[in-house]
Amino acid sequence: MMDKKKNYLWVIIVAVIAVVAVVGAVLFMRSSDGSAPGDQATSQTSTTSTSSAAPGNSKSSKTLSTDIWGRKIVSRSETGEPIGKLNPQGDSCAITPEVEIQTAHGAATLWSRTDGPSEIKEGVPSGYAHTATGAALAGWNNRLLLFAGGDVSRAISNVVTAGDEQKTEELRSSFAAGSDDSSQALTKLTAPEAVRVLSCDDEFVVVDFAHKIFGDENGKSDVMQWDIMRASMQWNGSEWVLDLRSFQQSGEVITSINSVDGWTKWQY
Repeated sequence: MMDKKKNYLWVIIVAVIAVVAVVGAVLFMRSSDGSAPGDQATSQTSTTSTSSAAPGNSKSSKTLSTDIWGRKIVSRSETGEPIGKLNPQGDSCAITPEVEIQTAHGAATLWSRTDGPSEIKEGVPSGYAHTATGAALAGWNNRLLLFAGGDVSRAISNVVTAGDEQKTEELRSSFAAGSDDSSQALTKLTAPEAVRVLSCDDEFVVVDFAHKIFGDENGKSDVMQWDIMRASMQWNGSEWVLDLRSFQQSGEVITSINSVDGWTKWQY
């Protein structure tokens, strides 16, 4: 029975990696040291500093760097640290775009001062607002951290669904019995540039993330392109649950992100 569960898990993982590979989300030029510019530790890092006070965390220190697109990345701790309390503003189905890219378990996670994550639970970012913004933040962060390996994957597996109850339990059992190995193809993605709300009500939110493509093995692309990653989020009464089936709805590549088409650019 356990072999069946593990096989089911790997079907999902392989499907997700295939989508990422096809759309070019991780087809970055390789740098001289063998790392991809999309990784968090790259030759693009421009500055490192230490501060005695992070927003909302007076005893924290932080290290600053940049990703391949020159966006600031903050590192405060291995798990990441909240930068504010839940205090959502305005229309719950509208995106509040001001966020911070913060590393958590090596992944480029998104943090807001109003919509979460507002706490660290079982070693992972948790506590998201009951809003479209909260759903989007939970969707992106949990999507990456699900494949971080070990205790991180096991914790995140509690807030994902694979469809019906049996498949979901098989998935969670697989992670509970799984290895500490991580999938860097999934955890090392750069943060998305924009987000679009497709559906929104109190129980269900679907968002698309526009993830900027750097290029391929031949070099940087001359045409701006974004691959689309989708997250379907269900509210279970206290937190957002990511439906892994939405991974299979990802893969479209577009050449523009504008407000006319419903896109909101994250403000980093």
